[in-house]
Amino acid sequence: MRKRILVVDDDPFDQALFRSAFQRIGSEAHIDIVPDVGVAVGYLQERPAPTLVVVDLKLRHESGLELIRWLRADPDCRWIPAVTLSGSDDPADVRASYEAGANAYLVKPQTLEEIDDIVARIDAFWLGACALADDPLARSAAG
Repeated sequence: MRKRILVVDDDPFDQALFRSAFQRIGSEAHIDIVPDVGVAVGYLQERPAPTLVVVDLKLRHESGLELIRWLRADPDCRWIPAVTLSGSDDPADVRASYEAGANAYLVKPQTLEEIDDIVARIDAFWLGACALADDPLARSAAG
């Protein structure tokens, strides 16, 4: 099954950069992008669930931490890895992200080359090297 990544970011420029970086590195992942926590929760309640969630920490009207906390509290989604991607390298933000339940915290790159590098690392590690759980609800619906 093709791996899917849900990206939660409210900046259209960052959305386009992220999507094009996955294309440039030759990723086979399907990328879905939503602008806020509310839309992300609706998406996550649908099936099949994504393989990975990448969430911006500082959204316009809310914090990406709200989504991470929701993921960890929801019995049908708590198994989905969540990566925080933020422009902040403040240690308090990093700590808060991990305390909320993030599996990783990445600082947003500044150049196109750095964006491609971090996206390649996300693709190689989370979609390649890691053994990730299958969606239990999709599996039970198929069987």
